[in-house]
Amino acid sequence: MSSNNPRKRSNGPSVIIEIGNDWLKMMQAESARGGLSVTRLYLQKFSSSGGAGLPQSISQAIKKFKFSRIPMIACLPRQVVNVRMLELPSSDPNEIADMVDLQVGKQTPYSKDEIVSDYKILGSEREGYSKVMLVIVQRGVLRQRFSVLEEAGVDVQRMSVSSEGLLNWCRQSLGGADKVTAVLDVDSFYSDFAVMTKGSMVFTRSILVGANQLIEDYENWKDKLAREVKQSIEMCQSESHGMAPVRLVISGAGANIPDLNEYLGGQLKLSSNIKDSVGTVTKVPAEPSLSDPKYQAVSLTALIGTAMAPENMELNLVPDSILLRRSLIQKAKTLTAFGILVVTFLIVTSFYGTLKFYFKRDTLQKIEKEIKDNEPTVRNVKKMLEIIMVDRDRKDVRFTMVNLISEIHKLVPASITLDLIGLDLEKEKGQVTINGEGGSVEDVQTFVNSLERALLFKDVKDTTKKGEGGAVFKFQIECALEK
Repeated sequence: MSSNNPRKRSNGPSVIIEIGNDWLKMMQAESARGGLSVTRLYLQKFSSSGGAGLPQSISQAIKKFKFSRIPMIACLPRQVVNVRMLELPSSDPNEIADMVDLQVGKQTPYSKDEIVSDYKILGSEREGYSKVMLVIVQRGVLRQRFSVLEEAGVDVQRMSVSSEGLLNWCRQSLGGADKVTAVLDVDSFYSDFAVMTKGSMVFTRSILVGANQLIEDYENWKDKLAREVKQSIEMCQSESHGMAPVRLVISGAGANIPDLNEYLGGQLKLSSNIKDSVGTVTKVPAEPSLSDPKYQAVSLTALIGTAMAPENMELNLVPDSILLRRSLIQKAKTLTAFGILVVTFLIVTSFYGTLKFYFKRDTLQKIEKEIKDNEPTVRNVKKMLEIIMVDRDRKDVRFTMVNLISEIHKLVPASITLDLIGLDLEKEKGQVTINGEGGSVEDVQTFVNSLERALLFKDVKDTTKKGEGGAVFKFQIECALEK
């Protein structure tokens, strides 16, 4: 998926789990000064018939040893997967993806519906070519592992292969030496053989001889192991243009088997040495004690390598159905959270509206009560104001009857005779009604104009009814007082 250029190291803890054929391995580790620190470790041997209790064992181990509840990296044993090392004539990632897709069907007898595959670009040995590690696994194997992990409540970040962990460990522990190195990681049920050069893996093979057989019957199984390693080296030479290892490194449980190093080195005519993967970490927990004989057949190399550089773990064999289900679950969680947020918003809005309505109604009731309580006082004040206004009007000499009659008589033309002067001071503006008779309409209009010009009168109207008066012209004038 990308070249072997290292990516940025993760600073947080990593939790790795491997369900092998006979051992359950769980490890939590994090970067420390000087290397890798293993903070938690759980190992449990089980039989094929006892695998049914693995979910409970995993769940209890996480709780008892306080493993971090973070997404785990799961490793498949090299034995249960098919790994093919391909050299493809391209360095373009898109072209490599298309080529790998064509190769998947050719590298396995199973149909694409029965397998899950992924690949890792390891680099280039020749210009214009790319070395690719193609991993293929049957869906049934994945379903079995995921069923156990999901029942245990484990969130799997990615499903890789132990060979990728071994590659990480070799890069960190063996360096990028130019020497072509064969690495034999001996585990309980099988051994993982790989050939490394310049920090890149050029060959890998699973050998069905493990520490269980060597510990039980060393004399008979050591020869078979030597033959299988020799055959693996010949296959590597055939596939890698004659590339042959010049040294052998034995890791994992191979460090616990006496004389294995010297025997294989002599049989293969290679310089051979033991490099215990546990010795490459700065700290391991006191429990379980790896010196206990019951753990001498267990290899932790793949788990340690994974923890050394989890950011470089690129293979991911999670089936599409699992990814789709996770996506649907995540969408359901998102929709549920959104629904809860909407309902919460509606409840809060409704509560706020109800509260606001309650306070408004309560305030209105208080105001209405105050108005009702103050009604007698308001009536008394209003009555007092009326009395004050009447008293003020009465004290104003301009609007006394005598003064008004005097002012009106000053304005009456000689041709007009007054019959009645009416004054109503109870009205808001006061009203004056003048009845009389004149010689003509012009005389009456002259009188109206005189009243309008006067300072004490306003809104002067001639309200004479038509047809009244006979030969004499009678009139009626109404006006208000200019207070």
